[in-house]
Amino acid sequence: MKSNALVVVGLLMVFVFAGVGFAQTGNNSVSPSVAATPKLSKAQAKEIALKKVSGKVMEEIVSDDEKGKVLFYIFVIKVNAKKLTDVMVDANSGEIVSVEEYDADTDTEQ
Repeated sequence: MKSNALVVVGLLMVFVFAGVGFAQTGNNSVSPSVAATPKLSKAQAKEIALKKVSGKVMEEIVSDDEKGKVLFYIFVIKVNAKKLTDVMVDANSGEIVSVEEYDADTDTEQ
């Protein structure tokens, strides 16, 4: 399970460094698209994740930027005895950013 979290955190870093979470404004300057406080609570994001993938939430991860602004909520959901799924939810839009399935026994992506 720890390697799942490491994979998710690694993917998140790729998103952040690639510019996800930033929007182009009309005056050609780049500004963060995240609000000072996220529009969604962790509970609301969890509800969205569980609508996408049903199961038991085994781990909840809050991902923020270097200033502490929450960008994503990540939930590790146990679907059944052999399958885990990571669901990443945008903290402001409620959009599901990624869904990754893993073998619960070997931590390998399916």
